[in-house]
Amino acid sequence: MNDQQPAEDSAPELDESSASDVDAIAGIAVEVRDTAGASHADDIEAMLRRRLAESSVEVSEDDVQNLVQQIREGD
Repeated sequence: MNDQQPAEDSAPELDESSASDVDAIAGIAVEVRDTAGASHADDIEAMLRRRLAESSVEVSEDDVQNLVQQIREGD
């Protein structure tokens, strides 16, 4: 039974980390949306990538493109 406890203990850390990243990404998206206004998609993407890098948050290329689209559409 003790062998199972460490595995269970490590799972919440991963979940907490993921939740933290999701919160960070959401906050960054809001900041970029508020700053970007009606900027061109390329400018929004550049701002988004810069903020993600500054926050040491990694997202996939697809996620970056989806975020840019959401920011442009105001979602």
